Amino acid sequence: MINADNIWIPEKTGYIKIKYTCNNMFSGGTPSTSDSRCYENGDIPWIASGKCQDCDVTNETTFITKYGLTHSSTRLIQPNSALIAMTGATCGNAGLLKMRACANQSVFAYETNKNNEPRFLFYSIIAGRDSILLNQLGGAQAGINGQVCKNIFIPKQPLDKQISISNYLDKKTTAIDSMIEKEERTVEDLNEYKIRLISEKVKYGFDIVKKDSGIYWLGQISTNFQIMKLKYVCEVKEGLVDPRDEKYQNYPHIGPGNIEKFTGRLLDYNLVKDEDLISGKYLFDKNDVIYGKINPQLGKVCLPGFDGLCSADSYALKSNSKIVKRFLYYFLLSSEFVERATMVSLRSAMPKINREELMIIEVVLPPLSNQNKIVDYLDKKCEAIDKLIDLKQQKIEKLKEYKKSLIYECVTGRREINA
Repeated sequence: MINADNIWIPEKTGYIKIKYTCNNMFSGGTPSTSDSRCYENGDIPWIASGKCQDCDVTNETTFITKYGLTHSSTRLIQPNSALIAMTGATCGNAGLLKMRACANQSVFAYETNKNNEPRFLFYSIIAGRDSILLNQLGGAQAGINGQVCKNIFIPKQPLDKQISISNYLDKKTTAIDSMIEKEERTVEDLNEYKIRLISEKVKYGFDIVKKDSGIYWLGQISTNFQIMKLKYVCEVKEGLVDPRDEKYQNYPHIGPGNIEKFTGRLLDYNLVKDEDLISGKYLFDKNDVIYGKINPQLGKVCLPGFDGLCSADSYALKSNSKIVKRFLYYFLLSSEFVERATMVSLRSAMPKINREELMIIEVVLPPLSNQNKIVDYLDKKCEAIDKLIDLKQQKIEKLKEYKKSLIYECVTGRREINA
């Protein structure tokens, strides 16, 4: 636990353990998934930790029955209770429950007493997240336990001050969230425009005369373009590195989270780790197009652009003399190819496209001179679009940071809020 000397709250404000502000505190539970009586025709909302996104929790898509409630460790939570996610990607995130519901074991609920405002607890959890997460235990699915949740330190403020701060933050954060949503919609629109532009150019180039491709999912293409299966224009590779060879340890490794889905943007990369060497990873060179083959990287495409070799949990496509590498890259990003590959992948329980299935998907093949013109055009256009997206994403991050600092300053008393 964090001791009083290391807590995040300024000394002048004072602090109190969150358990002293509540009448009830508890985590949820999960009714038996093998017993249909727990879920069939259920009408009691059952909250998962993913709903805690530093926002009001107003709805749920999963419901349990009264039987499921009484035959499990889950409990009903009263409306206007603060929540905290205990595990997973949202660990430490807060929620403010706006309905009567129950939750799974990864959610901890706080039902405040009459001297404390639940919205203030909600904002205090957000402000103190960094401090709270210092108490995480475990590996990949690290989390906080009930004792940590009960002993979180929050600023000590009188009820009228808590209400004033909460009212102020409700107004301010709503305005900030509205600005963030507007910027996020713009990013979505830019990405959609980019994909539409790519799809149009790889199918039609700069020609206005079109013909039916004869492939139902492709539709029309330029009269000067051909259709050819992927296996005739590139090699689809699955080469393993020697898992005992430590020389690969300094190579870049592209994982599922390093590629932005459907945009072709390589966000970052890691270095090959010991565990990667033990399991064996695919090793590719800089001229290969990386193509994700299984969820969560299915359909993710990128051109690494490294000077030397890199590894990835994906296929590598090496183009031959019939197709320009960057044209292949753009075609793999087209909405038509994405939809076709997705359709093929759904034939298995776990969405996946195997090498043989990928190799027989058709691609549009313009003459090489056309390919180069299309690539030059798309390179310039996509670079301009990506720069706009980067600017918007930087603005989103600044707004999120401003919101975080505003909440911290208000709940700790660094920013004075008048009643």
